[in-house]
Amino acid sequence: MYITLFLAAAPLLHGQSFLNGSFELNDLDCGYNLANGFFNLHVPHVTAVGTKSEIDVMNSTCGYGPAYDGEDFVALFGSAFSDALVLELSAPMEVGRAYVISFAYKDGQNSGQYGGMLRVGMSKTNTFGTAIYESAHAGADWEEAKIEIIAEEPYQYIGVMVMPEASAWVFIDGFHFGCPAINLGNDTAVCNVADLTLNVGTAFDSVQWSNGGIGPFLRPDSPGLYGVTGFYKSCIATDSIVLSELEYNCNCNIYFPNAFSPNGDGINDFFLPYTPCGLESYELLVFNRWGSLAFRSSDPMLGWDGLEGGKNALPGVYIYLARFKYSYSKAAEFSNGDLLLIR
Repeated sequence: MYITLFLAAAPLLHGQSFLNGSFELNDLDCGYNLANGFFNLHVPHVTAVGTKSEIDVMNSTCGYGPAYDGEDFVALFGSAFSDALVLELSAPMEVGRAYVISFAYKDGQNSGQYGGMLRVGMSKTNTFGTAIYESAHAGADWEEAKIEIIAEEPYQYIGVMVMPEASAWVFIDGFHFGCPAINLGNDTAVCNVADLTLNVGTAFDSVQWSNGGIGPFLRPDSPGLYGVTGFYKSCIATDSIVLSELEYNCNCNIYFPNAFSPNGDGINDFFLPYTPCGLESYELLVFNRWGSLAFRSSDPMLGWDGLEGGKNALPGVYIYLARFKYSYSKAAEFSNGDLLLIR
């Protein structure tokens, strides 16, 4: 389980922001089928680059419902050719830094069927760039998409386009950087806690661990509860995990006796394994000197009482074969040997 906490909103969650991510900076009112060049003259910090060149800039008065964020939103059309936009950031991304990019989209045709899909790219120049994300089909209501990436280059432009298909009209709005989250995973049990490395990634300026550690990585030294808090601009993210160790640090041994005496005196009356650890699966086979199966069990607590076919088995040497698997093991183990039945 992870929890992300937010401080009071600040204009810049990262060192970058979308200069016109909600398309509020424009001097248009219900502009339909705008050619790229016309759009670019009237909507700063957003560049139309698609081959369709029929972009719409709308608001709640245009008859297609309200924007997701603010007053204005943009509609892209796609068919054999697609509208596409490139949104400018206030500064290049930091190489190696983790980012969360969010935006909202919906089906503009509102046909009751799933609408088009969007493709998002990143670039260092004012172009669509390299594709990094493809959305699900747009629905009838605004929904938010979230993209988690690590910047491999100093990208400063985010591109968005309708993926080519029969016909799609998709509304987009509210491009912004979101708060990163921490997810240490579920509570877990391992052989040796000291072999683990906890990692919160590169999204934060500073990281503090509950045991006093600092930085994105932590090598735990003992079982227990580990909490972490990451700080970045106006964001605070926290998470915790309980680490425990498996019994005997995954060095369990199993012992099969080489003799037993099923005479009812309460001492060595059963042939069964001895192990301090629980078994996830188990099977024991005992064969007589002629190779016939004398006993079989899939319960490690159910041992052989020396009966074969409901009668006392003859004293002498028997052969056993056991297959077993501990909960921490990836594969089953085997044991076999001679067994002396004493009467």
